[in-house]
Amino acid sequence: MIEKQFLVSRQLAEKKLIEKMGELTEQSVLKKQQALLNAIIEVLPDSKKDWRANSNAVSMKSANALANDFVENLLTLDTETLETSHHLQEINRKLRSIYKRSYGENAKTLNYVESQKELIKKRLINELYRSIKKIPEDGYDLKLFGSSLDEHQAIKKQLEEQVNEMGRKQQPVPKKVKRELGRQKFFIKKLNAQSEVNSLNENIELLARFNTLFSNFYKWTKNSI
Repeated sequence: MIEKQFLVSRQLAEKKLIEKMGELTEQSVLKKQQALLNAIIEVLPDSKKDWRANSNAVSMKSANALANDFVENLLTLDTETLETSHHLQEINRKLRSIYKRSYGENAKTLNYVESQKELIKKRLINELYRSIKKIPEDGYDLKLFGSSLDEHQAIKKQLEEQVNEMGRKQQPVPKKVKRELGRQKFFIKKLNAQSEVNSLNENIELLARFNTLFSNFYKWTKNSI
């Protein structure tokens, strides 16, 4: 009876998280992860049949890796989502204790909480792909959207890891992945250049203020003599 109550509670918590993912089209969700969402959209293969978290297709490796990051971020997106995620983990810990007493300590019961977390993450990734399918082709833009340098560097790092892994396994790197990696490098270069310009402008402004102070001091000392 207690087990059934926990399973029902888990189902409700998971439903809440999946509904949150279904809010992808809302600006509040998009703006917080726009750069990452754009990268996922760009590397997804043309065949939507392959858009699955469990896909073993080489063309889905990068998309799934980025989607996993998107989901991890989503689980800490706001207080409500974070609380739901923690509540779900607590339910799974209690279920693990029940199964441990019933079936003993084994690999399945020891890894129960983590395996359940991976399952809900895959469900959320699949829901993410379903939401992306609903976005009109002109429904998103690939500009910077005020994204930070850290965001683009994280995406670049993830893509490079996937490219390197494919290289080690002698798997062909999809053209979309190469193109997106190049796009992230461009964004990083652009943001670094903008940062240098801002720093230069700050130095010029500081120098101008110093020059004004020095000029006023010179006039004061000259008048005092």
